[in-house]
Amino acid sequence: LEVACDIIHINDAYTFQYNGALYHVNFEDILYFEKDLNDNYTFLFTKEASYKIKESIIQIGKKLEYSQQFMRTHRSCIINIHNIDYIDLKTNTIYLGNHCTNLLTKENKEILRKLLRNNQVVR
Repeated sequence: LEVACDIIHINDAYTFQYNGALYHVNFEDILYFEKDLNDNYTFLFTKEASYKIKESIIQIGKKLEYSQQFMRTHRSCIINIHNIDYIDLKTNTIYLGNHCTNLLTKENKEILRKLLRNNQVVR
């Protein structure tokens, strides 16, 4: 039974290569992904560290599409909605842990507002 649980939970993690090593980060530790504007890399921000990985935001989105805890808020950003501390709708800023991003489109702002209204994270 423990092996079965481990197999199920392995899908609740993001796997990538960084500096020649293979990393496995649990979804609960991921804050957000943000595309590097200057090249074909994406930054992964976690609760403990950040990584510059050689994957496009589109490739990452395809890997995460089965998970309802991730949302694409902008063409350059995917956030973990479970790790949102709060959202400032006046400045379109999403606060996640010690990080924040203002990559939030108008239409996604309304979607996020509806999703998170009852959780008291929208200001």
